[in-house]
Amino acid sequence: MIKVYTVRDFIEHKIKDISVWIDGELYAYPIEGTIMKYEDIINQIVFEVFFSIYLTKSPATSLKEFVKKQGLEEDTSEFDKFYKRVQREYKAYKDGKYNQYLKICEIFNVDAEHKQQDGIQFINFDKMEEKLEGHKLKEYQAFQLLRLLDNKSIRDIKSGALCDSKKKSSDEVIQTINDIESIYLDIQNQSNLTIFGKSVQYFQLEDSIRLEYFYRIIMLLKENNLKKKDRDTVRENLGSLIGVTNGRSYFRNNFIISNYSSIYQLHKKDLNENSIKKFTYKLGQEIFSLSALKYAIKRELYKEFDFFEVSFDAQDIVEFSKIYLGMGQHIERDKVIEEPEVKQFRKLWRSTV
Repeated sequence: MIKVYTVRDFIEHKIKDISVWIDGELYAYPIEGTIMKYEDIINQIVFEVFFSIYLTKSPATSLKEFVKKQGLEEDTSEFDKFYKRVQREYKAYKDGKYNQYLKICEIFNVDAEHKQQDGIQFINFDKMEEKLEGHKLKEYQAFQLLRLLDNKSIRDIKSGALCDSKKKSSDEVIQTINDIESIYLDIQNQSNLTIFGKSVQYFQLEDSIRLEYFYRIIMLLKENNLKKKDRDTVRENLGSLIGVTNGRSYFRNNFIISNYSSIYQLHKKDLNENSIKKFTYKLGQEIFSLSALKYAIKRELYKEFDFFEVSFDAQDIVEFSKIYLGMGQHIERDKVIEEPEVKQFRKLWRSTV
């Protein structure tokens, strides 16, 4: 059975053989003076390796079985009504993922025929038995779909409604943030999720809506009491780093912990238009280069090792999860959200729509 330390050792060994492109030069990694910390990068790659296996191995159930598990009796009006609602939400969820997939295919100029993104199967059903069974949900997706059914906060963010003060008041934005915090608590209290399963939920939630990253940007702005022009420059530059490109290739920035530590480095510094542009230019190059490095190493790992037998209850994975996302340690507790913070959230969330 593959162990965390085996994966970590392989990553650290491979990194020594790979160069990264920073400031127009190739350097052996790790490099002195980088913004992103070496240990955070190693942990991120370890997490993503097991994350991909988790998504693949997660058991699936049909939408109808999913509805049955909610305690509703089949062939009743209540069951039919809830089932139709689930189908609508799943279709919106699936279509959103598929549109992301098509954009990635367009950016990388690859064939979009293999229609699978984030474990969701885009199948044209031919056989009657398949049509009767319907689409299937992975176990981790079932948890997320229930959250979508329970409240519409995430939908309001992704639709752009929260970015428009005419559609959503400041009080409604604050309530949305409170709703997301309740999802954090829900993840934390799920007895049927392993600690690694909780880290997956935390990761996917933050990767989708960037609440914690954006809150840290807003607190940075608040602390520095900047002029409006400099404040806008800091917000726009840091907010833009949720994705990076070199003009040919694009990477989504999902270095969750590194994103936070990068912002912490800006506290108590003299921030202005020039300094923040210089900082984000360097950080953007690091994110792009280390994303390419990360994917190259992951490809080598999957060739080298058999991940067929992985237990997410194994002690080494449990211990790793305790230090990386699984305990919700990335969450800023007791957030202070008032009218000025709401305005900044609206502007930052526009970049995720």
